[in-house]
Amino acid sequence: MFDSGQYPDHENGRNHLTYGPVPRRRTKRLLEGLIAYANDEFEISEQLRSKIRVNWQTDYQLVVETTVQALVSLTQTDTYHGQLNNNQVKNSLKLLEKFLNILVDNRSQPRGSHKWNFTIKLWFNRYSTAENLAKFHDEWERLRPSKSKQVTDYGYNTSQSIPTLQGVTYSVAERNRTLNASLNYQSGPHSHQQCYFSTEEYLKRYSERHGILKVLGMRGPAQLDSLYTTMHLLNEDSVLSSASINWLEENYRQRKVFLREEKRAKRQSGLEIANTYQYLMVLGGPGTGKSTFLRKIGLETLNHKDQGGYQHNCIPVFIELKKFSFTEVDLESAIIEEFKICGFPKPQHFLEKALVQGNLLLLLDGLDEVPIEQMSEAISKIQDFANRFHQNRFIITCRPAAYKYNLRNFTDVVIAEFDDHQIGQFIEKWFHKQPQQGRKCWEQLNTDSNTAAKELTRTPLLLTMLCLVFQREGQFPKHRATLYEKSLWVLLEEWDAEKDVPRESIYKGLAIKRKEIILSKIAFDAFQRDELFITRRTLTQQLEDLLSEMLPDVALIDGKKVLKSIELQHGLLVERVEAVYSFSHLTIQEFLAAQYIFAQSKHDDSLLQELIGEYLTDDRWQEIFLLLSGMSKADKILQIMAKHAHSYVENSSALQKLLRCADLMTQNTEGDFKVAAKRATAIGLFFPGVHPLYAITRFANPEDANLKKKLYYTYDLARELTGTLTHKRLLTLALDRNRTTDTVMYCGIESTHKNAFLRAIKISIISAKKFKEAKIFNSVDFNKLVNDLESLKGDIPSDSAPFEENLVFAKRAQQIWINAFKVKFDLVSFSLEELDSLNHYLKAMIVIIHCQKSALSFSQSVWDNIESQILVADA
Repeated sequence: MFDSGQYPDHENGRNHLTYGPVPRRRTKRLLEGLIAYANDEFEISEQLRSKIRVNWQTDYQLVVETTVQALVSLTQTDTYHGQLNNNQVKNSLKLLEKFLNILVDNRSQPRGSHKWNFTIKLWFNRYSTAENLAKFHDEWERLRPSKSKQVTDYGYNTSQSIPTLQGVTYSVAERNRTLNASLNYQSGPHSHQQCYFSTEEYLKRYSERHGILKVLGMRGPAQLDSLYTTMHLLNEDSVLSSASINWLEENYRQRKVFLREEKRAKRQSGLEIANTYQYLMVLGGPGTGKSTFLRKIGLETLNHKDQGGYQHNCIPVFIELKKFSFTEVDLESAIIEEFKICGFPKPQHFLEKALVQGNLLLLLDGLDEVPIEQMSEAISKIQDFANRFHQNRFIITCRPAAYKYNLRNFTDVVIAEFDDHQIGQFIEKWFHKQPQQGRKCWEQLNTDSNTAAKELTRTPLLLTMLCLVFQREGQFPKHRATLYEKSLWVLLEEWDAEKDVPRESIYKGLAIKRKEIILSKIAFDAFQRDELFITRRTLTQQLEDLLSEMLPDVALIDGKKVLKSIELQHGLLVERVEAVYSFSHLTIQEFLAAQYIFAQSKHDDSLLQELIGEYLTDDRWQEIFLLLSGMSKADKILQIMAKHAHSYVENSSALQKLLRCADLMTQNTEGDFKVAAKRATAIGLFFPGVHPLYAITRFANPEDANLKKKLYYTYDLARELTGTLTHKRLLTLALDRNRTTDTVMYCGIESTHKNAFLRAIKISIISAKKFKEAKIFNSVDFNKLVNDLESLKGDIPSDSAPFEENLVFAKRAQQIWINAFKVKFDLVSFSLEELDSLNHYLKAMIVIIHCQKSALSFSQSVWDNIESQILVADA
């Protein structure tokens, strides 16, 4: 039955789910209301709150305990349009569970129970509401049955015909008939029929031979179509050809990706470009999907052109050019060999006809896999073949480092790196039999802790490796160094070995380990110079110097040839614009740099001490320190870091006083949190709430404006440190509410938002209640604090009150908190230099905790001693 767009299930006594626009809107209505409520975006009565208990297990998973009637009441209370009844809520929950698969029913006996306990698993984090709702819509339409799609928001779509089976199914035989008709045989019906079945057999075997994938230790082959993700190509005029190093550095730091294309470059689907150009050269580095793209285009020739596939009637011929590594290039013989393998009785006669009629699509894979000394001859023979048989279509693939842009008539295009949509599509296809596992993989990949790992997934080969790791382990490795080491190994050795490509050994005598040493030194030197892009001159000189030390018996070393070999074989160094290189991924450069530091520090930690002293709180170096912690037992690096961190505050009496106050206020309290987390929460509460600049919104002195900005940065660091020390969210939620109060209070002072003061007081009261619930402060009467804040509601200035009156009111609200915690302004009245030192100290502690969590191993006694001294004043 077609979905009429109404939602009559229970009204008409039917008990099945429908998937039209109306159920979609109602399900979305329930989902957005639950997310908003769980994010504290609106207030509800205490009675209703007691009936809807929510808990964020992670930023992506929400656990809800409630009843259907309570959810009905929620839709009547929240700020969104339209309320749902009992049946609509029940059906919406079932659709979230059975249709979208984002709701897990946690009840042991669902049938007959009026209480619900379920977990909602979002696609994006809890604060990305717009993205989650957009994904909700996309997933609904993707999963929606075809019959249901006959229904629009306005009812049944009578203008859309239902395709017949014959129109949907396109057989190889149909393409075969078209091809044989175009070949125009004159040899009689018997020969024509024989060729007909030979062509059909060839196309069938082509699909069997080239329609599967098996790479990087996959347990078994997979259908190419089941994993293929739409490739995007860039026209050569969209690819950067010249730019200064300063411009490249600036643009990378803005966009956080290595630029391969102009900002306004138009990405086009590979199939679209293949349909447009008769002669096509596809360029891409190792593992970017060139061969897979070529195979996919061949498979597309078997699909009906009306279904959006390849638009030209051609027989695909896939030839790996590496077969000419030891023989001269002979394309005609290679094509005949392909036809023989696939059962053509007279392949040479068929080939002559097909070439003359222009019925072939030549897919020539891996021009870079032809030895360098044979490259010019190979290009010349391919060009000659294309000129002689110009009626046919050609697509060639090559790594950019091996190509000199000297194939006439060919349009050069470059494979674009995967974007987020392509990465998500690939993961979804990889885990198509385990959708929950795929969603978990995508969620983990998008966490802050895996930002560097996600950079690797821009390359399909490394994305495949990450999916294999996640499929086997159920998570990404805790020790990121393990993952990056595997990625380096894939690029350095495994990929070429798996493809069985004979590469010349320009720097012969070098094992993989020596190549790693060379690349590690280059990576470290560039990273320490804060250079992501390196000139060819600098690289070639460094390569010559390093190889001269390693190979003293070699009289003359050509650094340019060595650099070209590294670029061609491994793709680890990439020419971004003419004569300017970078590592293929920043993550790879960081791992290699960390590997160099680790090797240097095995017997002498002077370099490690120097780097920690200079860069401990530098964001750019954090990944290096995390990698170092994961390379061996982390005791030494953690102790060096802790010692340096305390140096930021040990010589300041004002900062020592602050630490003592935070410790005394939270000592021996009931709250079940680490003592360091309690102290961090106290410091977060002080900034800027206890500072004289708290209520100031207009600054005569620019230094005061800068100081207040740094006060908020101190809060941000204290809040982050609190969250790093405890997985329980109560403390960070209390701090968040306090911070929101500041923002809304600012609106009240400046009269930019009606009822801002009233809202600020309400949020302030919520914050006070959460601190009370946490039980981490000594001698604070939270009942009095809440009552005093409530009493302010009667004194709120009118909307027309002058600025000065608003300012006085804000200071009164601030004083209530100061009185409750029995502190004074001078506790946080620091100079800019002292505030900078405090911020460095807090940042250093955050880095140390992250390093401990990333450590391969550590001594518990060493860590217990470090943790006990976090935010503790000197004795």
